[in-house]
Amino acid sequence: MVKIYSLYRGEENLCDGTLEEIAELMQMKVKSLKYFGYPAYCKRTNEATSFRLVYIGEE
Repeated sequence: MVKIYSLYRGEENLCDGTLEEIAELMQMKVKSLKYFGYPAYCKRTNEATSFRLVYIGEE
Protein backbone atom coordinates (compact mmCIF):
# COMPACT_ATOMS: atom_id res chain seq x y z
CA MET A 1 0.00 0.00 0.00
CA VAL A 2 1.22 3.47 -0.96
CA LYS A 3 0.17 6.58 0.98
CA ILE A 4 -1.24 9.37 -1.21
CA TYR A 5 -1.03 13.05 -0.24
CA SER A 6 -2.22 16.32 -1.71
CA LEU A 7 -0.26 19.58 -1.51
CA TYR A 8 -2.21 22.84 -1.27
CA ARG A 9 -1.34 26.51 -1.17
CA GLY A 10 -4.44 28.24 0.12
CA GLU A 11 -7.40 26.80 -1.82
CA GLU A 12 -5.25 25.76 -4.81
CA ASN A 13 -4.35 22.07 -5.19
CA LEU A 14 -0.75 22.07 -6.45
CA CYS A 15 -0.28 18.31 -6.90
CA ASP A 16 -1.18 14.83 -5.64
CA GLY A 17 0.91 11.69 -5.16
CA THR A 18 3.34 10.04 -2.80
CA LEU A 19 5.71 12.17 -0.75
CA GLU A 20 8.56 11.28 -3.10
CA GLU A 21 6.56 12.21 -6.22
CA ILE A 22 5.46 15.54 -4.76
CA ALA A 23 9.00 16.33 -3.59
CA GLU A 24 10.36 15.71 -7.09
CA LEU A 25 7.65 17.78 -8.81
CA MET A 26 7.93 20.72 -6.41
CA GLN A 27 11.74 20.47 -6.04
CA MET A 28 11.52 20.14 -2.25
CA LYS A 29 12.80 17.69 0.32
CA VAL A 30 10.48 15.01 1.73
CA LYS A 31 11.30 16.31 5.20
CA SER A 32 9.98 19.76 4.25
CA LEU A 33 6.76 18.27 2.88
CA LYS A 34 6.15 16.33 6.09
CA TYR A 35 6.60 19.55 8.07
CA PHE A 36 3.77 21.18 6.07
CA GLY A 37 1.37 18.63 7.57
CA TYR A 38 2.33 19.16 11.22
CA PRO A 39 -0.18 20.95 13.50
CA ALA A 40 2.57 23.28 14.79
CA TYR A 41 3.25 24.51 11.23
CA CYS A 42 -0.46 25.09 10.64
CA LYS A 43 -0.74 27.17 13.81
CA ARG A 44 2.29 29.33 12.93
CA THR A 45 1.37 30.13 9.34
CA ASN A 46 -1.42 31.84 7.45
CA GLU A 47 -3.63 29.26 5.75
CA ALA A 48 -4.27 31.44 2.69
CA THR A 49 -0.61 31.86 1.71
CA SER A 50 1.29 28.82 3.03
CA PHE A 51 1.57 25.19 2.00
CA ARG A 52 -0.62 22.45 3.49
CA LEU A 53 0.00 18.72 3.10
CA VAL A 54 -3.16 16.60 3.39
CA TYR A 55 -3.23 12.81 3.68
CA ILE A 56 -5.72 11.42 1.14
CA GLY A 57 -5.50 7.68 1.72
CA GLU A 58 -3.79 4.52 0.51
CA GLU A 59 -3.66 3.21 -3.01
